[in-house]
Amino acid sequence: MKFLLRDDDTCAMTRPEDLENCYRSIWDQVPICLSVTPFRIPGRTTGVPESLLGSQTVLPLAECEPLLVFMREQISQGRFDLALHGYHHSRAEGLPEFVGGADLGAKARDGRAELERLFRRKVDTFVPPNNELSVQGFDAVVSAGMNLVNNQTRARLRTGWSRWKSASEAVLAARYALAGRLGTPFAFRVRRFPGYQQAPYQTVGPDSDLENLDAQLQACRSDGGVFVLATHYHAFSRRMRSGQTIGDGVMHLVERASGWPDVQFVDYGGLW
Repeated sequence: MKFLLRDDDTCAMTRPEDLENCYRSIWDQVPICLSVTPFRIPGRTTGVPESLLGSQTVLPLAECEPLLVFMREQISQGRFDLALHGYHHSRAEGLPEFVGGADLGAKARDGRAELERLFRRKVDTFVPPNNELSVQGFDAVVSAGMNLVNNQTRARLRTGWSRWKSASEAVLAARYALAGRLGTPFAFRVRRFPGYQQAPYQTVGPDSDLENLDAQLQACRSDGGVFVLATHYHAFSRRMRSGQTIGDGVMHLVERASGWPDVQFVDYGGLW
């Protein structure tokens, strides 16, 4: 079984100590796969500091030298890996960026190029902001040459789920549907398609139940599959539905997997 730890929302608002406090106890054993936004607009989403709440100012990661130095050092040690996590991670008309946003093709290409410029390494993975993609968002990511970590198996149009605006959108929707099993979750397998791959994930968040996650981890091991565990560094102190903090839930699952000799902790290179 392969185990990948995915942490979302690294951006210009992230402090090095935020990541260090969460992960320094395990990052020499478990690569931390950061989902990074290069030009963050804070808005009013979870994890935004109170001083920036509601701001629509673009915050370039390139201007955060202490964070860049820290991340480059950890990457050089094999502790961090990177995925692109949107461009601004802002909402458009109330919808996630890669559902309701404009110019998604350019944002996917330019966002990837910016991370590769800043860190001088290939970035071939995309984690959708808010874990949602429209048909157009899906096509933008795949056309930019990136693999996907998401669970969607139906295509979402900006105007809804069930009606295509044109024949071209219907073709894109059919292509996106192939990323699942005609609407059925694809459990613990990387799906491989011409030009891209897609992996599912499990979430450790406020709505999670640790007993259920334990069962999913065991099922993945029995299946010999891939277990991608997604969380947020800024949510570590929040409580899961089952009562534990999110940080404790993450560490419990890592420790449990560490006790199995057939588990390999991987970064995105190892996943794909």
